[in-house]
Amino acid sequence: MTLRTKHILKIVVISSLISACNFSNSQQNFNSSNRKNESKGQTVDSINKNTAASNDKKQKSYMDIFNENRERDNVLYVKNKFMEANVEDNAQNSWNKFQFLSTFLSKVPDYKLFNELIDNREAKQRDYLGKKIKPLLKENSAGLHPDYSSSIRTLDNLFQRNQVVMMNELHWHPKHRIFANKLLNTLKANNFKYLAIEAVERSQVNSLNERLFPIKKTGFYVQEPYFALLIREAIEQGFKIIGYDDFDVENREKEQALNIKKVLKEDPEAKIFVYAGIDHILESDSNKKRMAEYFYEETKINPLTLDQVEIAADLEEDIVLLKSDLLPKDEKINANVDYFIVNNIEPDLSEIYSREELSSYRGNFEVLNNYKDQEIFLSLYFLDEYAKYGMESIPLLNRILKVTNSEIKLSLPPGNYQLKIWDKSDQQIISEKIKIRD
Repeated sequence: MTLRTKHILKIVVISSLISACNFSNSQQNFNSSNRKNESKGQTVDSINKNTAASNDKKQKSYMDIFNENRERDNVLYVKNKFMEANVEDNAQNSWNKFQFLSTFLSKVPDYKLFNELIDNREAKQRDYLGKKIKPLLKENSAGLHPDYSSSIRTLDNLFQRNQVVMMNELHWHPKHRIFANKLLNTLKANNFKYLAIEAVERSQVNSLNERLFPIKKTGFYVQEPYFALLIREAIEQGFKIIGYDDFDVENREKEQALNIKKVLKEDPEAKIFVYAGIDHILESDSNKKRMAEYFYEETKINPLTLDQVEIAADLEEDIVLLKSDLLPKDEKINANVDYFIVNNIEPDLSEIYSREELSSYRGNFEVLNNYKDQEIFLSLYFLDEYAKYGMESIPLLNRILKVTNSEIKLSLPPGNYQLKIWDKSDQQIISEKIKIRD
């Protein structure tokens, strides 16, 4: 194994797996079996030992499947590998399968299986928290902003008064990246200059800011199309992208805070939007000190913390913003942030582009008649990016489609694209340039 391969393996194993395993403690309470597995935490050594053990026994684990396919583009192929795997059925393996598979399938968020996995995972949480929040909506409680427009107005006011804003995401929820994208205009209007992203590799920051768009090596999670769109839009609006995460240290949380502090040392008046994973934005945590708490200790700047991970509830509105102290103390809710965001956005390009910007595309491909009633995997790349970086590019759109005829229908913004389609065995069956006119 080369040094570069070892480095990639380490980044993938830690960032996409351990951070998911160390899922918000309060959220774990909604599923006791997963909570038991998640609360164990896993070191890199323990993961590597488990992987080695499974290799010794010549029985593949979900970790093995993940590592074998982490660079593969065809999500359909990877999905089938997970679904067909002969792995012992127990609580830990069930959790591993969920986190690995949902992370891959987040690249196709309209796919039925992805939504079934998420719905099953969040069902208890949505029911419990919905009962907490719906009465507040009926009472029109102060500190609760019941729709997208009122939430943005409140956030606009908060952005004016805060130098540093921290918002989190769940790494398998594209809707969190879509909302972050929607905030960029308001942040820019309030003189925010830097976008600090946990998922962007620090070694790739300079090339990203020069290139003006992400590619695969920018970061593992960034390969999800809506994450890449967030970064493209931020750069277009003039934000400078900062990478601040570091695994090669004893105290990751503190190092994150210190790396963000470095921006302020060079630019003391800078306004920074920090886009983090899960629990790093907690201003206090009974289990361990988090990045946000270290940041305050180091800078004496109290960040505005916005949590869109903690509260899942089935509400009519796409976005609801509420002060954390509106919810009574509850062991199932970690309220050590300033505001909760209930995010029910359904990922779709119409959330990024206006309806007027999207045009219908219909392509007829006779070869698809050979795949009737089979699933295929489709990716659509920006042509200028693909021409330069090929399969290192990050698609605008992925789809898993069941073939009924030779026609492909998409709704796309104007532009030049590279359309690529693979079958379930990962054989490429179509590669065509297409143009969408205004």
